[in-house]
Amino acid sequence: MNGIIYIVLFLVSFVYMGLEMAAGRIVTPYFGSSVYTWGAVISVFLIGSSLGYWIGGRGADSPRNRLWLSFYMSAAAVSIAFLPMAAALILPPLQTLPEPYGILAGTVGLFIVPNLFLSAVIPGMTKIGLTTQFTGQKIGSYYTISAIGSIVGTMVTTFVLLPAISVAGIIMVNLALLILALFLFRTRDSWVKAASSLGLGLLCLIPLIPQTQVSFAQAKLVAHVSSPYQELYITERESYRERPGHYRFLQFSQGGYQGGIDLNQPDALLFPYTRMLLDLLMGHHPDSRTVYMIGHGIGTLTSRIDAMGKQIEAAEIDGKVLEVSRQYFGYEGGHVEVGDGRMLLGRKPDRSQDVILVDAYNGGSIPFHLTTSQFFQMTSRKLRDDGLLLMNVIGQASDDEFVESVYATVRSIYPYAVVYAADPGSPDRQNLYIAASPQPLDPITLEGVQEIHVGLGTVITDEKTPFVTGN
Repeated sequence: MNGIIYIVLFLVSFVYMGLEMAAGRIVTPYFGSSVYTWGAVISVFLIGSSLGYWIGGRGADSPRNRLWLSFYMSAAAVSIAFLPMAAALILPPLQTLPEPYGILAGTVGLFIVPNLFLSAVIPGMTKIGLTTQFTGQKIGSYYTISAIGSIVGTMVTTFVLLPAISVAGIIMVNLALLILALFLFRTRDSWVKAASSLGLGLLCLIPLIPQTQVSFAQAKLVAHVSSPYQELYITERESYRERPGHYRFLQFSQGGYQGGIDLNQPDALLFPYTRMLLDLLMGHHPDSRTVYMIGHGIGTLTSRIDAMGKQIEAAEIDGKVLEVSRQYFGYEGGHVEVGDGRMLLGRKPDRSQDVILVDAYNGGSIPFHLTTSQFFQMTSRKLRDDGLLLMNVIGQASDDEFVESVYATVRSIYPYAVVYAADPGSPDRQNLYIAASPQPLDPITLEGVQEIHVGLGTVITDEKTPFVTGN
């Protein structure tokens, strides 16, 4: 029995951490990735563990401890099996709440119950082992095996499962491991009871049930790809902005588009912001020869800059996005390196780039480390003396704290910087374009945008930011 205790503790701890790592992937499509998301997930798991240890400790002192342990594992399996279905029902209505409250309510509703039952197993199993040998060494060995299970669960989920399979697949793997733990635990009672626990294996099929409420407006889902960073959805629709066509889009969630093309005119630039970035590049630095871009996406800008005869290099943090750009959007170039854009750009020789273009988004926000003074200081070293920094920022044209802070941070490094907007008078969020250089920027006139005045906000640094998104 002692060996089974170690195996059960290992498997339950594995499932616990596997579920915690998958929790962020479940919540992010609805609320985005921010410190609120992971703060809520970690807090809820800690709360669930505390309650579970207390409840499991009381059950451990009961004569029916073994019965309680079977119940805990069975209940945890049932609650985990229905997580995808529960997420599709619970999370969409909570999107109307302020972000911190919606995320917290959603994580409590989804994860507190399975977390509580998983945690309740630990004291009950430990009590069984300590009835035969109550020593500090034995207690330490049980803590150790639980810790090892947590470590392995974290690493396997992060480095193997998340990049390879969907959330439903991850839940199925964890369900199978939990049911295995229950089966092994019940073998001491009888093989009949142990075999009966395998009936819970049917729960592994529940995550495969299609969630009919997962929709993409009037679009058709073509493919769903899991990556280490997010869920990728390739969708199609027959019209876009009242124009008929055969449109294909990349989405990181059920919300906005990350890129798109008209398959009937694959070389045309579908989104105005991509055309504007090219116009600004040519307007401010028409003689540029080398361009480094952070954020490849579906490859529209990468391909177009390459076709202009410029030497283009792009950084794309998500290798699955690069694969999707080739398979579904026809990108054929070889100018993309997979990795973090800031790190990859940092390896380039100083004074080697004419233009650095930053168009990187994680969901609806720029990754935090691409908005700091340290990052912009590094870009200034990589640019030639007349180099140009171009940045796509989504925000309001006026009174936007984030936009003002990014602009102030750019201005803290570059003596010359301007901001452009397509609709300066609109209170809505829109694509804004920051152009900056060590040298004076000649005034240019472009159809579709106007230069706007932006106030100076708080300078963002690697050590401090007032913003939660993108972290």
